[in-house]
Amino acid sequence: MRSTHTVAWLLLTAIAAAPHACAAGDLDAGPSGVEALQRERFALITLVDADSGHPGGDRELVAQAWFVEHEGADRAEVLRLLGVPEGAFVDPAVPTDACVVDTRDLLAGSRGPDDVRLLDAGELLLEWGGAAEMLDSHYIPDVYRGVGGLAYDGVFPGSRAFEAALPLTIRADGSDEVAELAVSVTPPPAVRVHAVIGEPIAEHQAVLPEGALDEPLRVTWGRADPGASDLSVVLLERRGFDRVATVSCVVEDDGEFTIPQAALQRLPLDLGPDQTDRLLVQRLRAVSFTAPGLPDGMAFAIARDWVHLE
Repeated sequence: MRSTHTVAWLLLTAIAAAPHACAAGDLDAGPSGVEALQRERFALITLVDADSGHPGGDRELVAQAWFVEHEGADRAEVLRLLGVPEGAFVDPAVPTDACVVDTRDLLAGSRGPDDVRLLDAGELLLEWGGAAEMLDSHYIPDVYRGVGGLAYDGVFPGSRAFEAALPLTIRADGSDEVAELAVSVTPPPAVRVHAVIGEPIAEHQAVLPEGALDEPLRVTWGRADPGASDLSVVLLERRGFDRVATVSCVVEDDGEFTIPQAALQRLPLDLGPDQTDRLLVQRLRAVSFTAPGLPDGMAFAIARDWVHLE
């Protein structure tokens, strides 16, 4: 692993289309591979403050949880397959101004890892303030080779947990596969993108001058409180019908970052007639947890805002 000023990704270093790391002015190739993992268990819980996507719509609290057992597969490969939110792909303990560029084929999912089980954790309850909601559990059949089991999720409209900084607690009553557990995380403040290269945001859109993505891209957002230890991820996503390319930058939460030109130049220029460019800023807080038979777990609270680039 490179120095502490480069990306310390938990999950991204072994994507099939090898990503490239870019420090804020320098371009640096990522590691070429990761040794096969021994059979292991880990858990990931994400609690996301999300826009409903409808004009004038309310905020939503989106909860997801996975309890995973696997052998010989990289975690990135497993969690990409399961659709884990982008913010949970970084190590929150290592703030940095580095970026990772990644391009992948959306239709290549059938080449998933072997022997991945999503474990039964019983019933999951999400609590905040005086509210309590059950998460749904969904059985994932073996659509992908050797991948199956239970995934958990829930969408709760009108939640004000992030605005009120109310602790969010997930409780699992356990099963013969996963022991009973409880984990709490206090969410970070909501994040709002203010401008992209000085262009204001209106209804989640920014109209940029022609050629703007050929130059360093300055992004500003509402900064965190002084002294806060929150981490932000600035992500530029270029998506076509069957391919997606991203520039993901882990940054200090000071309200401003410029995506380096070296990273932007690695994005493919044309992903087809359906191509869209979207910018996300995500503010993260995370806590680790364990339970009997589950040695490695992480719970993320993620506040985010997004902008379509025109």
